[in-house]
Order: sequence, then C-alpha cells, then structure tokens
Amino acid sequence: MEWLREHLGVDRWLLSGGSWGSTLALAYAERYPHRVSEIVLSSVTTTRRSEIDWLYRGVARFFPEEWERFRAGVPEADRDGDLVATYARLVEDPDPLVRAQAANAWCAWEDAVVSLEPNGKPNLYSDRPPAALLALVRICAHYFASGAWLEGRRPAVRRRTPGRHPGRADPRAPRPEWTAGYRVGTRPSLAGCRARRRPGRRAPGQRHDARADAQRARRAHPAVS
Repeated sequence: MEWLREHLGVDRWLLSGGSWGSTLALAYAERYPHRVSEIVLSSVTTTRRSEIDWLYRGVARFFPEEWERFRAGVPEADRDGDLVATYARLVEDPDPLVRAQAANAWCAWEDAVVSLEPNGKPNLYSDRPPAALLALVRICAHYFASGAWLEGRRPAVRRRTPGRHPGRADPRAPRPEWTAGYRVGTRPSLAGCRARRRPGRRAPGQRHDARADAQRARRAHPAVS
C-alpha cells in the first residue's frame, strides 16, 4: 500500500476496508499514521488466531450441517485438527481435482457464513469462474494459515468504540456474547442443533426476509440475543 501511495503521489489518504481489509487498514495506519487522514471500517477483524478459528470452527454453532460438510472436505485424519491449514495444503495439491474439490467446499462454507447478512446474495462465493474461485481460496487459506504474518504486532483496536458496532447478522465479526465460553481449537458442541430449522431456509415462493432470519437465529441460539 505504501508503494502504491508513493507511486500515485498521494500525500495522505482515507483508508476503507472490510473484513481482512480492516486488518490491512489498521496495520497500515499504525505503521504510517502521518499518511492517513481517515479510516472507514466494516466487518472489523484483526485476523487474530482466535478470530480465524471462530470463523472456520466456532460459527458452526449457527450452521451445523454446513460446517460438517466443510469439515468433511478434508481427509478424515485432519478433521479434528487445523482445518484452515489443511485446506491451504489441499488447494496447492498437484492434482487439479483435489484443488477444485477443496476450493468448492471452502466457498460453500463461506456462502453459509454470509447467508444471514441483509441483502445477502445466494452463492456469493461459489458463483465465480473456477479459476477465480480457486485463486480466492488459495489467497485466503494461505493468509489465514499464516496468521496474516502479524504475530506479535497485531493491530490494536478496542472491542467497543464509538462508531464501531458489530453487526447483528454478521458472524464474521462476532459479538462478544456470541463467543462467550468458546475456546480456540475446540470442536463446537452441535448437540440439538440438527433438529432446528436453519435460519434462511424457507418454503418455495416464500419471500426472503433477512431481518426475520436474524431474529430466528437469535431465538434458536439464546447466546446470540
């Protein structure tokens, strides 16, 4: 980013980022504060190991069936280990079929995670050309498996500050009450989840109501309310 700023001849600029982009913006602002005029962030994350683990393991409490399919996308011996690291390995496999299957399984999970967001688009990640889909997963898995190379110098951001409020229907930027009692690296308890109607699943012809979906999720999982 600093090379780009110098190339463009920009003195100071506004940083805007969401999800991983918020991590990048915060890291840049801490290193080059004199080059930043404002910062606008959404889906805020600092890409801590705990946040990565939450996204690819902890969120299973909301989408148990989809997570089991995500987990089943890796060899059986790796299913109780580091799923992100395993997917990072699979998408670099010399066999194109192995790479494609891993990329599809990863994006199916990403589709589930964003399914409660207002104005969410079905198959947001999966509806990409195969080459673009594989490239996306290779980048994400590589960065996340490496902790975004920010170990020991994680951007500092308070959990609650004016102008920063976690979204009610965005599990990628978890609310503190969602993660209460969740331990990094543990397999989520899915007991009783399968019998519940998954938020977002509706009868044919029924109009999608994202707000109602989020309300159903909170009722089904009291820890979210």
